[in-house]
Amino acid sequence: MAKKIQPSFAKGEVGPSMYARVDTAAYQVGLRTAFNGFIKATGGFDNRPGTIYLGPVKDHSYAPRLVPFEFKTTDAHMLEFGNLYMRVIRGDSYVTEAAKTIVSITKASPAVVEITAHGYTAGQDVYMSVPTGMTELNGRWVRVGTTTANTFQILDQVDGSNINSTSFGTYVSGGTAARVYEIVTPYVTADLMELNYVQSADVMTITHRNYAARELRRAAIASWSLTTITFAPSIAAPTGLGIVNNTTGSETVRYVVTAENDAGEESLASAVATTTTSNTTNDNTVSWSAVTGAVNYNVYKLKGVYGFIGRTSSLSFTDKNVAPDTGDSPYEARDPLSSAGNFPGAPGYYEQRRLFGGTSNNPDTSYFSVTAAANNMSISYPGKDDDAITAALPATKVNEIRHYVPLNDLIVLTSGSEWRVNSGQDSAFAATTVKQKPQTFWGSAFIKPMVVGSTVIFVEETKARVRTLGFNLQVDGYTGTDLNLLADHIFEFETIEDAAMAKAPDNVCYFVRTDGAIAALTFQQEQEVIAWSRLKTRGWFERVATLRRATDGIDDRTYFVVQRFVGGRYVRYVERLATRRFKDVRDCFFVDCGLSYDVPVAIASIAASDPVVIETEVAHSLNNGDEVDLFDISWAPTYDDYGDEVQPDVLNSRRFTVANVTATTFELSGYDGTDLPTYVEGGTVRKAVQTVSGLRHLEGLKVVALADGNVVGNLTVANGAVSFPRKYSRVHIGLPYMSEMELLNIEIPNSPTLQGRLKQVAEVTVRFKRSRGLLVRRGSQSSEEFVEMAQREDEGYGDPTTLLTGDKKIGLNPARDDNGRLVLRQKDPLPMTILAVIPDIEIEDITNAA
Repeated sequence: MAKKIQPSFAKGEVGPSMYARVDTAAYQVGLRTAFNGFIKATGGFDNRPGTIYLGPVKDHSYAPRLVPFEFKTTDAHMLEFGNLYMRVIRGDSYVTEAAKTIVSITKASPAVVEITAHGYTAGQDVYMSVPTGMTELNGRWVRVGTTTANTFQILDQVDGSNINSTSFGTYVSGGTAARVYEIVTPYVTADLMELNYVQSADVMTITHRNYAARELRRAAIASWSLTTITFAPSIAAPTGLGIVNNTTGSETVRYVVTAENDAGEESLASAVATTTTSNTTNDNTVSWSAVTGAVNYNVYKLKGVYGFIGRTSSLSFTDKNVAPDTGDSPYEARDPLSSAGNFPGAPGYYEQRRLFGGTSNNPDTSYFSVTAAANNMSISYPGKDDDAITAALPATKVNEIRHYVPLNDLIVLTSGSEWRVNSGQDSAFAATTVKQKPQTFWGSAFIKPMVVGSTVIFVEETKARVRTLGFNLQVDGYTGTDLNLLADHIFEFETIEDAAMAKAPDNVCYFVRTDGAIAALTFQQEQEVIAWSRLKTRGWFERVATLRRATDGIDDRTYFVVQRFVGGRYVRYVERLATRRFKDVRDCFFVDCGLSYDVPVAIASIAASDPVVIETEVAHSLNNGDEVDLFDISWAPTYDDYGDEVQPDVLNSRRFTVANVTATTFELSGYDGTDLPTYVEGGTVRKAVQTVSGLRHLEGLKVVALADGNVVGNLTVANGAVSFPRKYSRVHIGLPYMSEMELLNIEIPNSPTLQGRLKQVAEVTVRFKRSRGLLVRRGSQSSEEFVEMAQREDEGYGDPTTLLTGDKKIGLNPARDDNGRLVLRQKDPLPMTILAVIPDIEIEDITNAA
């Protein structure tokens, strides 16, 4: 008997080209399959969490583009760009306009909704909230059909067919309709995936070589603007110049004046003011009208060229024969980016300048703005260090600029090469100091690159390989690695459609493949973790985007556009990857396209009476006879004989029937609480229900649920709802999926090879972290039945099985094979984190092998 431990899976799924490389360290920490899971930065394997359904896209005939907009870390938005429109997702819902009160809804085909002066037009999407009466429309997206001033027909949001309400419940009263917020854009479907963008504070710059560059701004949650950039100083030139001669003479003198704002940006020059004065002494007072936003004015006098003679905060300046500094002249108007053929394809920021590149006419040329003036492309003559810069890459072949990545140097990714741009040491970044040097020659696709620390990760022009680019001290330049080297099968037959990275918690890059799967890469260079896995769903992933620490301030949020087949038709939804952070197994979310029924109401006080009376912090909406579950109540602790604090096990995780309800109080029917310990704080009450609705997006599909921590399967969505055999207060319901990892052929390092020799894995020890449930079988026989791990031990009746952290030994079906591989699977909507696999191996001729 021999033992082997695989303590890490840090190389993830490796390709068939590596199956014979038992001599490498990578083989010992690699996997044959890593499916629907992620490799942790520490080397373990997590099954992936599920996806939360957010809503339908506007047009189901194609996949829209997802673009993150991070207004601030606590208020970020995901934008849906489609054909000539943009929508906004905030948190887990689409932004809608103010809801309008429903007056009536007819029973007809199509149903007609009455709302006084609704203002809706045909083709718009509206979210319905109808909690009583015609509840079939509650929580449903509909499309506006034919309208009058006070009514509109409602159509199916997917295909525009009539919504027939003749068999629905009868509308009683109340309810609202809210139109999804949307703005018009110029971008058509074919160009969406080549839109490029960069954000600075609350301004996003959007470019495409077929469109004038634009700025997207957010004024409020439902107030956005998309405007064409005017490439000119943001402050106007002075007007109304006049001159008073303080002397007489015959020499002609000319002046211009510029305005300067508090950011130091200078306007273009005013119109020329001319006077005649003494040949030997200038004594002229120049005056002008005030400019909005100006804090200073600069005065220039002509001597061959206009030269600086003074600055003032007032509206006049007296020139007492000041010699002009002709090395400091006013800006001249310049706009190289606002005509067809000159629209930029790539935006960026570097050294306090906004820059653009990749135009159709000059694809290899970068245009840098005036320092600290994002829209100002002006130059002066002679030039100054803060002038706008035009810099073509000094290459033998013209390659289109695709992306700018600002690190310590500016990294420029083109269609055929990668460049380093800077100004050298101790030099201001100016036209005279710009240095551009090629680094590598792979070429980048339009897919937006990602940055981990100081390393750039980008997709090659072929869209079939992923590479890094980072600074290398030994060569004093940038070099990179092929991230598909060990996993060359990942993009062997598929290419990359879209990509994004979630930096927290584990630096995972998501690459959407043309087959609807996602290749996920965990990249943690410091720990030498470069690990691929594959993600699939019962549908097709088509788009991906992420938001940095969008809501909870801890983990990034990952959003997808997913195509699914529901009700005999193809639909597209926006879904978000759920978090894996949970304290209670009842809160874990491992279903796809799912929703949760979980409505906790905070407890304010508990009266030790007969019966117990509970007060809630807000109105609880309970009715007499409802059943509720109580959780997380803190009581005054007791202490055992060893001095350890003990929390009384009272009321928590128990179900009660409520009675004598008021708006914020209720009794626990029949429960005598006169002996309760002292209530301290906290606690929640949740109503238990037997039917969960709001699932029309999964109509007719088989779904699975985790209900109060217990797996409930064999469910089908009918009329947007699912009924359970009993009541539950915390339900996560959606499409099932399985996660799986398969080990490579067993090899024990520093021993005679085991390859080609018969062996048997009689049992295996698996080291878990907060996991529940596991199926195991040998990898050589795909038809072999899985062995299920027995985990439940001393949990109370009705309580969910406790999560396991530690080792569990599992006996396997006796059989010999020549590889010794193992397959470990999670089929239920439960967490599985595997830290190590330790098989017990029986090998033929073990004595000789030793």
